[in-house]
Amino acid sequence: MLVIGLCPYTNSVPLIVVFVHWVDSTMSKIVSISSAERESLSNKVYTQLRDAILNRELEPGDKLRIRQMAEDMGISTMPVKEAVNRLAHEGLLQIKPNSGTYVAAVSMREVGELFDLRIALEVLVAEKVINHIDSSVFQKYQDVLKKSERFLRSPGTSKSYLKFMDLDTRFHRLLIEALDNRKYLEIYDSLNLDLYVARCAYVAGVENTEAMHAYLREVQEQHECIYRALKIRNIDTVKCALQEHTDTARTTISHAISQAQDVFV
Repeated sequence: MLVIGLCPYTNSVPLIVVFVHWVDSTMSKIVSISSAERESLSNKVYTQLRDAILNRELEPGDKLRIRQMAEDMGISTMPVKEAVNRLAHEGLLQIKPNSGTYVAAVSMREVGELFDLRIALEVLVAEKVINHIDSSVFQKYQDVLKKSERFLRSPGTSKSYLKFMDLDTRFHRLLIEALDNRKYLEIYDSLNLDLYVARCAYVAGVENTEAMHAYLREVQEQHECIYRALKIRNIDTVKCALQEHTDTARTTISHAISQAQDVFV
């Protein structure tokens, strides 16, 4: 059961404390975050829940107690419901009639469809921007590649792997940003959010750190190939590099799905 409490803090700045109580055990976790005064309470709840799901502090299948959350915060259920509805629209939560609200699991079919959509959008954008990407964008690519390389050279942990995944998301988003089209970015961010959940679940479920490191090394090398292809402005090479990268990710995540039915459905 998830319970969110709103506690007073100095100078009337609230502090949200999230208590995650496991129904089938006595173990509990407490996560605290500071809130900005200008954010609405609904946005605060949304941000906290989203982060907890993406970081797997909330597991697929966990049930949220909306009324209990609101009561403990001393507010109406409306802000909580608004946050929950946003997350359900994004696919992170599942609202089941006459049952409740649950953290959504990931299916093999959904992951495959998301990769299909992402590669289609990336290729479309690459065709539009290939001759217009300027030096500032290429510098951003270099910065991301350098940061991810540093992570690969450090001891592998789940936390460092998740940070690498953040950089992976950043690398791919640079191409969409180069188009300077808000609608394309919104679509792409929605796709990447669901894929990020799948990849985080994959990281959390991998026990063989050598295999994980080898996979991320392959990702890094493929990112470098994509970058070089963009730099020489060869659209055919860009398409091939993007497709190879997508196929690798799809195969790896699909294998994880088949091996971890407690995380995926």
